[in-house]
Amino acid sequence: MQPFVWGSDAPDCTEAIWGRNGYGATANYVPTTCYAADHFLPNLDGPEPPGHGAWDALALPGGTFLDLVGNLSEWSRDDYQLRTEPCWSAPGVMTDPVCTQASASVGLEGSYRGGAWDLGGVALEAPNVADDEVGAQIADVGFRCMKAGE
Repeated sequence: MQPFVWGSDAPDCTEAIWGRNGYGATANYVPTTCYAADHFLPNLDGPEPPGHGAWDALALPGGTFLDLVGNLSEWSRDDYQLRTEPCWSAPGVMTDPVCTQASASVGLEGSYRGGAWDLGGVALEAPNVADDEVGAQIADVGFRCMKAGE
């Protein structure tokens, strides 16, 4: 398994939209990796148009998917469990696994995956998963919307 959609090379600042912290509530505890605060556009929007990441694309027979890494972490269907807990520690290959039981160690938490615009490189790796209370509103976590290309 490759850690990123493009393979195993670690990302730099031109390959996905990540590490763009430097303002707002997270400015004091999440480091700025790629851009300083004065590089951002005000309010919404960011410094790059959609599809900016040089490697942040997955070409499939039906079309190319852009912006798969970074930008926004995505809520997943799973309840959060540690990798050592029952949902993920079973032997063998899993097919379309979904965890629907609360973690014995952290309780009922929602899970999300994928690095966001403000996070560091480790959060971009495919196996990375984080948790927060179900229904939490987080500035860098949401859902991806897709539309068919031209």
